[in-house]
Amino acid sequence: MKLSEAKPIIEALMSDSPIAEITHWLNHAYEGDGDDSYCESCADKAKAALISGLVGEDLPAWDNCTEETLEIYHDYMESDGSRTCDACGKILAVALTDCGVDSELSHFEESGVETALEWRAIAAVIDAIDYVEGARFVALQQPEAVALYDRTVALVEKYLPKLEGKS
Repeated sequence: MKLSEAKPIIEALMSDSPIAEITHWLNHAYEGDGDDSYCESCADKAKAALISGLVGEDLPAWDNCTEETLEIYHDYMESDGSRTCDACGKILAVALTDCGVDSELSHFEESGVETALEWRAIAAVIDAIDYVEGARFVALQQPEAVALYDRTVALVEKYLPKLEGKS
């Protein structure tokens, strides 16, 4: 089986799960990037809270927060695992690194794949494998890429037939 053949089936299986949102984070002109990752709505709320002078454990401890000093950036960030919004828990879209692919595969090899949300995580693994195979991820050596690909195919083949008949 090729992963490209399985992808449409996986997309159908994950259709009942929430769609991952692009990762947002705050940047302060003098402090740099914040450590938190947000969905768009929570990033807007965090920025507004900081500008209004609120402080709290869920907000960066930055001085001089104004419209001019705070910006919200957004992009698909690389990650060593799946991510959720630090404020509300929504799933964030990330580009898994080779370590992230390995981590996600290890998790699902141990726990299995049953829910729509878990299939969405497998789709992210497949996207990362495509990213790795596209030679844009220089740090990963070819034998490691092949091993990750083979593990992904084995995982999909193991669990996909169990769910196909349940639709």
